[in-house]
Amino acid sequence: MLVEFRAMRRLLVGLVALAVSAMLFVAVAQASHEPVKPYMTLAYPFDKPNPILYKVGVQGIVPAEYKTVANEAFTVWSEKLNAKGGEWKLVKSNFGEDIYIRLIYDQNGVSRFCKNFLAGKPPADNVGTRTAVFVGCKDQFLDVNDVKVGMLHRIGHAFGLGPALGGAVSVMCDSYDDRDGLCTRTNEPTEIDLYCMTKMYGADGFGVPNPHYVPTFCTLP
Repeated sequence: MLVEFRAMRRLLVGLVALAVSAMLFVAVAQASHEPVKPYMTLAYPFDKPNPILYKVGVQGIVPAEYKTVANEAFTVWSEKLNAKGGEWKLVKSNFGEDIYIRLIYDQNGVSRFCKNFLAGKPPADNVGTRTAVFVGCKDQFLDVNDVKVGMLHRIGHAFGLGPALGGAVSVMCDSYDDRDGLCTRTNEPTEIDLYCMTKMYGADGFGVPNPHYVPTFCTLP
């Protein structure tokens, strides 16, 4: 019995040591691949040439000022990118589109957007080229400037930008909260946002994506 106990104890000690070694290996491997300075993850960019067509739609009776800032958000991205060189052409479309933003106002308060809003939680939304941006419910509306910043953030995702992390100052941060130095969201695209866009598409605008691009982390040089 004593021999069996010692054998079992040696086995358990060996398994624990193996588990610890595995965790250390994973930690080291992750540390060797993740950048230590501010970074952004990149998804897949558009694989079609200019122009990038966009459309702003509505669900419910959305006040005109929200439609205005939604369209202004596309202009902000264009002007910021054009200042870096190249021709970043974004064209408003009433028909087919590459990026579709839907503004949602829920008068009856039955949607998940409204329930989260009334509970004091961030409104649920989807991320991608077809994106919902919540503006209000039950005669309560989000601040129009907050909606514009939300638009800028969602448009960045539609272009192929992922979340910014590592202490980045970016419109692509997931929230305004500087959670333990992870990220600080801004009210407009910043240097890291614009640099990572050019990394995906090159400096000549929304043409064919950079042939050397690989979905990965993006950091400022």
